[in-house]
Amino acid sequence: MLVVIILFLVGGPVFTEVCRYFVDHNPNELQPFNDAFLNAADFKKSLYNGKDVNLDLVDVLRGCEHNQAIYSVLKLENMVNLSQYTDLSAFRAELDTLNSTSFNSP
Repeated sequence: MLVVIILFLVGGPVFTEVCRYFVDHNPNELQPFNDAFLNAADFKKSLYNGKDVNLDLVDVLRGCEHNQAIYSVLKLENMVNLSQYTDLSAFRAELDTLNSTSFNSP
């Protein structure tokens, strides 16, 4: 619950102030600041644990402009693989067993 509140409080103003700005402007104008931003923040070491992830400031802003999810824009699948938690195929046999079971009420 706390995570949802934090994402809502941070994501709302970021979308309103940053993403909407690039509807009328070109994110490629920030290309000269791309290397400085990524090196100063050192995202690859801190966020991706040193994995080789091609993260580009212009691509992040373009994804924000096109209303893409932050998970895909920041390529967080390299940090946390959500598909392993949302894959329900392991429970398919149990679900089929429950579906074939008949329950009689007294």
